[in-house]
Amino acid sequence: MKKMNSKTFINIKELSIFLEVSPNTIYYWIQLKKIPYYKFGKNLRFATDDINAWIEKKRVGVKMFNFLFTVSPKEGMIDDDILTVVRNLNERRL
Repeated sequence: MKKMNSKTFINIKELSIFLEVSPNTIYYWIQLKKIPYYKFGKNLRFATDDINAWIEKKRVGVKMFNFLFTVSPKEGMIDDDILTVVRNLNERRL
């Protein structure tokens, strides 16, 4: 006999507590198809693995190198090797 893969599901109330948003916000995200969910009859459920992956996709990176050296640093304030790496990274973004 085949076994189903074990998946953990949570409901809207549990998800709203976890994400610290109102249930109405989650319903809105569902309406816009912005959050992964499952529908079992009238019941909406969220797989915890899917939610964790969705959260990781929402991560916003810091774009440090875009603003670090808009003006030339004073001599001796930063290691020359670090300055070279940062300037090279900035040039690649242009």
